[in-house]
Amino acid sequence: MFSYYRILLAISFLYLISCSGTKIPSSTFMNPNCKTVIEGNYYQNIIWHGRTPALIIKSFSGNSTLYGELIDVNEEGIVFDGEKSSLLSNPAAKKYKYKDIVCAIDENGKIIYGKMPNGENNIFWKMIIKLASVDSLDKETYEITLFPNRKFSYCMPSGKYTVENISFLVESESVNYSITSEGTFLPKIEIEIEPDCINYIGNLYLNFTEIIEDDVVILPFKHKIKSRTIYSGFQPPYTKEEELSNQPIQYHLLQIKSDTDYKPQKKSNLSLQFTKLAVTNNKVALEMIEKGEIKKYKYKMKLP
Repeated sequence: MFSYYRILLAISFLYLISCSGTKIPSSTFMNPNCKTVIEGNYYQNIIWHGRTPALIIKSFSGNSTLYGELIDVNEEGIVFDGEKSSLLSNPAAKKYKYKDIVCAIDENGKIIYGKMPNGENNIFWKMIIKLASVDSLDKETYEITLFPNRKFSYCMPSGKYTVENISFLVESESVNYSITSEGTFLPKIEIEIEPDCINYIGNLYLNFTEIIEDDVVILPFKHKIKSRTIYSGFQPPYTKEEELSNQPIQYHLLQIKSDTDYKPQKKSNLSLQFTKLAVTNNKVALEMIEKGEIKKYKYKMKLP
């Protein structure tokens, strides 16, 4: 399983190590005394990329995964018709009580009950946001990484910023690879970070909605690089990268909501500032969606 905290600690040590290039802000965990902070939550459904429908149930030896057909879902449990185990064995559909179910996945790969166990065909997206300063003469840029289903809290200089780029790193807990995806036709996003306070920019929900409304941001992207760690005998492991060409443009929908009861991660005497992201969705992307030229990322869509 990937250790988010180890990765976060690693990138935090790189904060402002050079005077040129993109800067990596430190987390408030690493720099608890900073006075200007950007915070929020980033949520996404961990996606199942195995066969569907599927039912993961508890068993004496651990978890067992069944494949077949979802017949019914009601308050008593789930009726599941498992596939034939042999030509001579075709058991009837069975009702499973919720206490015996770990996770249920529908035909679209969406979890309809329970929580997906670690390592079970899990796919998740880290979001990497590159911010460009509007105020500084040399147009300094900063890069923050949002980890799925976790709070983010970074030390940032105050001032006005534009989002220069958004990229994604899709990783799997069960397969040894990662894919870097670059944003394209991105909307105009601006933010003003106030000094000496905690700037809460909201709760960010990736692909929780299918409807493009005022609080929803269209984020088109394209797969660029596939990386895999290669292990070969007693030799040190190395990373093999493959350029992904001719990939279709897809898009995520990012919903931004403000939680009036938000509790800051950084415990201090700093005041909490509700900071709104100013977003103007790209008309080109909207037109491409209307014409069917780009498709929304679907749970069942296989990665290259």
